[in-house]
Parts: sequence; C-alpha cells; structure tokens
Amino acid sequence: MDVLRFDSQCISCIFQKFVGNLDRSVSEKQKLDYARQVLRIMADADDSASAPEIVAAVTDLKNKTFGESDDFAELKVRFNALMLSKEPSMAQKIADSADSLKTAAKLAMLGNYIDFGAMNSVSEETLDGLLDGADGIALDDTEYANFLNDLKAAKSLVYLTDNCGEVVTDKLFIKELQKSFPKLKITVIVRGAPTLNDATLEDAEQVGLPKVATVLSNGTNIAGTSIEKLSDGARNALLSADLTVSKGQGNFETLHDCGLNVYYLFLCKCSLFSERFKVPKLTGMFLNDRRMK
Repeated sequence: MDVLRFDSQCISCIFQKFVGNLDRSVSEKQKLDYARQVLRIMADADDSASAPEIVAAVTDLKNKTFGESDDFAELKVRFNALMLSKEPSMAQKIADSADSLKTAAKLAMLGNYIDFGAMNSVSEETLDGLLDGADGIALDDTEYANFLNDLKAAKSLVYLTDNCGEVVTDKLFIKELQKSFPKLKITVIVRGAPTLNDATLEDAEQVGLPKVATVLSNGTNIAGTSIEKLSDGARNALLSADLTVSKGQGNFETLHDCGLNVYYLFLCKCSLFSERFKVPKLTGMFLNDRRMK
C-alpha cells in the first residue's frame, strides 16, 4: 500500500506561507498569477509527493518569479547565536543528569521547536520553558532501550538535522553519542540549499558542527529527506548506515515507512501531527520506523 505523504491541511498552510506573506510591493495581478501557479503545483502533485517536496517546488517558483532570496537568513544567524549562548547551561544540565545521553536526546527533541515552517512564530519564552523543563519530559522507555541496543551493535550512524538553532542541541546530543559509543562513526546531513529556516552547511559552520562530526549536504532544497533526490554522498551514507536519527516533522514526512532503521525525534507542532499521533501540540515523539504503527 502506498504511503500518503501529503494532506489536505497542508494546502492552506503552504498557500498562506508563500502567498499570504508576499511583500506589499507585489501588485495584485502578480499575486493572482503567482497564487494560481502555487495552487497548480499542489493540484498536479503526485500522490506520493510529500509536503516538503511540494514546498521545494513552490520555493523554486517563488525564486523564479520574484528573484532568489533567503528570507530566513538573518533569523537563522540570530537563532544559531541565541542557542550558542545557551549551550554552556545545556551542557551543564547534561553533565549533571543521571543519564546524560537521555537528557541530551530530550534537549535535541525540544530544540525542534525552532521551526518557522510548521509555525508562524517562535517564542523565545516558550523555547526557554521547554529547555528548562527537559527533565520532566519522557522518552518511551521501550524505544529508548531499543535505541541503546542498536547503538551497541552499530558501526555507523547518520544524523539528519532539521532547523537552525536546533543544530546546537544536535551537536550536544552527537557529542554524548560519541562519549557513550566512541567507535561509532557519525555522519551529519544538512539541507543542500536555503529552505525555510532549515539548517544548511553555513548553519553547521556557525555552530561548530564540523568540529564534532563529518557534515554532508543533502544536495537539495527539500525541507526533508527524499532518498531518491539526495546527493550521491548523502544517499550512500544514509542507505549504508546501521541506524539513523531523524530530526523534525519534514524528515518524518519524507521518510516514514522507508524501512530503514530510523529513529524519529521531533515535536508535534501543527494540527496535522497532533491529530495523527493523538497528542497535544508540542508533544515530543521518539519513534522507530520499523516498529511504529
């Protein structure tokens, strides 16, 4: 049975983000023509296409119509710097915890809140509250035990990042993975071109990720991981890895039911995900692709 990767709720969300937020200098005629083309892209999309793949197509249209721009460039630099300022306190929280690896995983999951694609705004106050409350967040005990067992047997792990700022929590989690499993080869994969506020090589450089592990571009501007569209290096790394940590909703949308040993780590930030998993918004999820229902 084919997996449905696009939902009717995504249509209004994508339309509002790419048409509703156009600059006021755009004439009504331009806006109307562009809006029709955006709707056409969604209407003509194959049933197997995911929301992140459709967003990439709409982004290409926007750049072609109005000129290339990275609308989130300044915001990404700001949130990377913000999370770097929090790094010492988060590292101390990890060091002081009874299970440093689990605490690092929780912080990485909570860092997924920094998402201007799934949400209209990101509150620094809410972010602080989430990070401060990491000790009270639960990870599924059975799945976490499975994760540890897989790590003990693994030689290689691919870590799929998601958003700017969040990559600081990813770095802390990766460092704990390396401490607990020093023989494990970890490869980090980021987006290949600007898309929403997702992390690219520039973001990885800003937060110091290349000093911790090998970092590869996925070769696309898709806000997720579409295996067949990855660069050769990223695809080979993913398919040959013993296990994968996949951050964020976009990576889940593009990968779920792929059959690989993928552990998904994200917050449910939109109605679609809250309804899908029957949980309140901002609930953390830790799931394995092979075992999830």
